[in-house]
Amino acid sequence: MLPELLGPVLAAVAGVLIPVLRKLFQELFASSHPRDNLFKSKAGRIVLKILGVTESTATPRHQKLFSDLAKASTEMDRIVREIEAFTKGRQLAVAKIEGDLQMLSEQESELKKRVEGLQNVPLPAAEFFAKVIEEREKRGAVRDYLLFLAGVVVSAVVAVVLKKLGYG
Repeated sequence: MLPELLGPVLAAVAGVLIPVLRKLFQELFASSHPRDNLFKSKAGRIVLKILGVTESTATPRHQKLFSDLAKASTEMDRIVREIEAFTKGRQLAVAKIEGDLQMLSEQESELKKRVEGLQNVPLPAAEFFAKVIEEREKRGAVRDYLLFLAGVVVSAVVAVVLKKLGYG
C-alpha cells in the first residue's frame, strides 16, 4: 500500500514544486543586476534552462527607461547629499550666530550696569576725572618722547665705546 501511494504523492509534490521553483527563479533572474554572476555561471544557466526561465522580455526602450531611471535616482541621491551638507553648514552657522548673540547680550547687560553706575556720578566729578586723564595722557606722550631720545643717545654712546674698545 505504501509503494502505491508513494508514486502519486511524489508526482504531486514534483508537479507543485517545479512551477514554484520556476516562478522563484524567474523573480530572482528578473531582479538580478547585470553584474550578478549567479545566473551567468554554468550551473546557473543549467538551472534556468531546466526550469524554462528565459531572459526578460523587456524591449530596448524599456531597458533605456530603466537605465534613465537609475541615473535619475543616482543624481537625486547626489543632490540630497549636497542639500544635507548645505543644511549642516547652515546649522553650524546658526549655532555660531546664537553663541555670538548670547555673548553680545551679556556684554550689553554689563555695559548697561556701567552706564547706570556712571549716571549716579555727579557731572563735575566726571569732568574732573576726564581732565585728570587728559593731563596724564599728555604727560605720558612727553615721557614717551624723552625715553625714545634717551634710548637713541645711550645706544650711540654704547656704539662709540664698543668701537673704541675694538668690538665694533
